Amino acid sequence: MNARLRYSLLFVLAFIAFASASAQHRLVNLDIKVLINNYGNARVVETRTMEIDEDEGTESFIKMYNMNGMEVGELSVSDETGTEYKVESDWNVKRSRLQKTNRCGYNHTDEGEELCWGIGEAGHRVYTVRYTLTRLVKSYDDFDGFNFMFYESDSPYAEHVKVTIERENDAPFLPESTRIWAFRYRGDIMLDDGHIVAETDEPMVDKGEGVIVMAVFNKGVFYPVTRAQGSIVKMLIEPAFEGSDYSMSDCEDMLAAMKNGKLLPQEDNNLAATSSLMGSNNLMDKKTTIWEKLFDLVRPFLLLGAMILLMLVLIIGITNIFNTFSREKNLKRLFGNNRHEVQVWNRDIPFEGDLNHSYSVLEAVEPNDAENSNRIAACVMRMLYNGAVKLQSVIDKKGNLCQMLEIVEPPEQCPYEKTDKGNVLMYFLQRLMYDSAGSDHVLQPNELGNYMKSKPVENRPVVKVLYSLMESSKIRLKDVTVGEAEQVFGLKKFLQEFTLLNERTVKEASLWKEYLVHATLFGIADQVRADMKKIWPEYVEIDPIAAQLESTPTLCSTVGQSAIMGMSFVRNFETPAERSARLQRERSSGGGGRSSRGGGGGHSGGGGSGVR
Repeated sequence: MNARLRYSLLFVLAFIAFASASAQHRLVNLDIKVLINNYGNARVVETRTMEIDEDEGTESFIKMYNMNGMEVGELSVSDETGTEYKVESDWNVKRSRLQKTNRCGYNHTDEGEELCWGIGEAGHRVYTVRYTLTRLVKSYDDFDGFNFMFYESDSPYAEHVKVTIERENDAPFLPESTRIWAFRYRGDIMLDDGHIVAETDEPMVDKGEGVIVMAVFNKGVFYPVTRAQGSIVKMLIEPAFEGSDYSMSDCEDMLAAMKNGKLLPQEDNNLAATSSLMGSNNLMDKKTTIWEKLFDLVRPFLLLGAMILLMLVLIIGITNIFNTFSREKNLKRLFGNNRHEVQVWNRDIPFEGDLNHSYSVLEAVEPNDAENSNRIAACVMRMLYNGAVKLQSVIDKKGNLCQMLEIVEPPEQCPYEKTDKGNVLMYFLQRLMYDSAGSDHVLQPNELGNYMKSKPVENRPVVKVLYSLMESSKIRLKDVTVGEAEQVFGLKKFLQEFTLLNERTVKEASLWKEYLVHATLFGIADQVRADMKKIWPEYVEIDPIAAQLESTPTLCSTVGQSAIMGMSFVRNFETPAERSARLQRERSSGGGGRSSRGGGGGHSGGGGSGVR
């Protein structure tokens, strides 16, 4: 069986395992419609289709940070029942889920506004969030335009996002007067029937991903109320292109062609002066105005129905309140105190050495301290102890003794059951390290990442397997037991504080190798190794591998970082053919084509959105 077929088959097994893993909240689909009026102000309607967990979190939020002179307002939220949420000018984030039910509002922070609403009952939910953005489109010396982050991922990450941008009165965006680009997601951006459409084709998996749309218009398409000094190329495009897949030379060609395009008739810019949030023209057309009048007639009946519905929700909420626990309550349940700290040491190895289990508990309880590079590094340390990887002493260019990794050839087929995710992960990691090391089978610390970068297409299957295996171990905080937390965080506390002990037992000596593996998982290996050497110099007699690593203490962590860097590169790689096809679409459709996974700097908006 060749390597690609082997990787593909195991990817299917890993994907099945991942799909069966339990999940918390899900943002299944996010549909964002943006309607821009003649003066560059916008009305936004977000429809969020979600699966809400019964225990975790109390509210959903959209952070509106880095607004660059824009203002957000006119918030309204409704759900799949038609209930219009009560708007609060000062949102209290500390209330319970029940207290936030059917309410929305503005949370004022030092970084900017947050649009918040109570998530209410668990299950399949559809929230419709409406708000306005003033001064989205700005006027520059040469063109008008914007660079705005319409969505930035936070937990839960969106599985699908579509942003549709339209002009009022059904006026189309034309290829000869419009250029568009997109950043930070895998997918496309196109001019479709006169609309700008940005859409993902893969779920988002990391913080920092999002949907950034940059658009440039000829003068006369809009009459922005805000004037920005300078060229749009210097002020907007160049910062956005930095680190992206887009080329400035291609951009300059497109802008030059755009200037030769047909301009729309000029209007008197003085019409832009207005005291209304959205400008002198309402974004709603005549049909919308008729519906507004009809709504005024039925408003009393709707209010009565909303009051009845609210009472029902309150009754149901009170019935279920004792089954709903916030993150704070879960942490207090696990640790028995408000500091969220385990009170006792644990000298035993958690879960009979299952690193995946330990990592899943660590990630559920302390997600900010859980690093996948540490998980890979711990696997490498475990592989050193089980003989899959060996240390080889070499002299570097400076004449210093250092260590490299000699990779033992793995078996042709994975010898582990698909349910044994930890060993399957180490098998595939060993296979990838063996291929990376070359004919001498000696792997230098950064060689793994460089190898994946050199063969990104060939390594796509195995990288998908590794990501799937790492994701499949996730568990929910509410499913973590007190015993599990005590095992993991009790050991972490012991490793951080064992210098306080006045004695060393034989049991500790026999467990030292596993202590170092788990210290690597927790990201405290350097501290633990230094502490052990300080209070127990004889430890090298029981662990020659740790003694050898003294000359290259960061070897495993460097390999872990290199692996994650290479995996990220492979996931986001675009072949020359793919890039060429995208650029061709851009030239023929006013920009557009594939989104760039990098770039997007200098954008307005963003800050994250999710559930907390």
